[in-house]
Parts: sequence; structure tokens; C-alpha cells
Amino acid sequence: DTSNINSLLIGNKQNITLEFKNSNGKVLPSPLPNPYTNTNVGGDLITVRCFYTNNPNCFVETNISFNTLPKPIQPTVNSSQTFCIQENATINNLSIIGQNIKCYDATGGNLIPNTTVLINGTTYYASQTINGCESLRIPVLVNIQNTSAPTGSSIQSFCATQNATLKEIQVTGTDLKWYATKTSTNALTTSTLLVDGDKYYATQTINGCESVDRFEVTISLISTLNANNY
Repeated sequence: DTSNINSLLIGNKQNITLEFKNSNGKVLPSPLPNPYTNTNVGGDLITVRCFYTNNPNCFVETNISFNTLPKPIQPTVNSSQTFCIQENATINNLSIIGQNIKCYDATGGNLIPNTTVLINGTTYYASQTINGCESLRIPVLVNIQNTSAPTGSSIQSFCATQNATLKEIQVTGTDLKWYATKTSTNALTTSTLLVDGDKYYATQTINGCESVDRFEVTISLISTLNANNY
């Protein structure tokens, strides 16, 4: 960005002309093009001659060094990341290794605030900035997992003399947890004895994400079985 070079060199002085030459001695436009693209890979040394417009023989010279820094490599990131729906994960929760991380909604899109809530199936683009130079952007696909509740029979019967526990309830699911209510946060142990008429609520956990919904099971304990045909 060369927009402020003239003001840095001569301030508000009038009737002053600036002449620029690159390191190869080529005369450059005055003022310098903005932005300025250097001809040498590492940067350019620009010679500036400052003289009175009506007296070119009265001049001073100085140098401006343009140093070109290499573009930083992209940050390190898993290309696909999964979050549980109840996390309400935001950009801040993305696992990205790098410096001064920024996230965008497209490769050439808009900067996204770190408090933005992640959306399932959306790809975000992360960059890092080192020494004032921003890297290319790397895509990150976000998956929001909403684990379903386990399944089974909603009413299950056991003999009263069986002393059945939660372990005996037949439910299909992975890594089951049992609760006494729909909203309880304290899981019951699988050795909890079943109580006649009580309801128990099961969740399953897949990939570390516990289901928000709970499967309800009502327990019936049979204490008397009447014989027949005797």
C-alpha cells in the first residue's frame, strides 16, 4: 500500500516533485502505483529524488525498502469436525492450530465473528496471520450430531421375585444411560432395582454425543400368577 508515501516524504509542502526509480534504475510513475507490485522476489529498493518543481537541480534523495515476506502456510486443522448438538458450538470451538486465526464463510468470502454458531453441513474457511501476512484459507466441514434416542418396548414386565434391575430392561442402543426423570442430570447405576409402575428414561451415546431425547420405559412387576385348568 503506497497511498501514504508522498505525505510521509513531503508532508503538505507545495511545488515539490517526487521521482521514483526501482532497483534496476527504471523510472516509476509518480505517485507510485497503488498497490505497488515489486519486480524482485524479495522486495525492491526504491530511490526517491525530491526536488523543487521549478528547480530540478535542487534535490535530495532517499531510499524506500519494500520487503516481501513469504505468504504463511495454512493453519493445521482437521478437514471435518463433529460437535454434539447440545454443545451449541461456535467458531471458537473449532480445533485449529495456528496464529491469529480468522474464519470466513467462503474462500473469498466474509470474515465471521468467533461467536457465530456452527451450522450442520456448513464448510468454514480458516486462515492464520504471521507478521501481518495472512495465509491462504483452508476448508473445515462441520457436522452437528443429533444422536437419536434408543428404541425398545415402552412397557416391560418382570417377575417381582426376579429382583430385576435396569440391566434387565431390553433396549436397543449404544452406551446406554438411565435416568429417573426426563430432565434429570444424574444417571442411575445399572444395578438400580426396578420399582413397579415407575418410569425410567434411557439415552444412548454415539461418537461421544449423548441423545437429547430419552426413551421412556414403564415397569410392571408381576407378583401373582394365577394357575388355571387345575
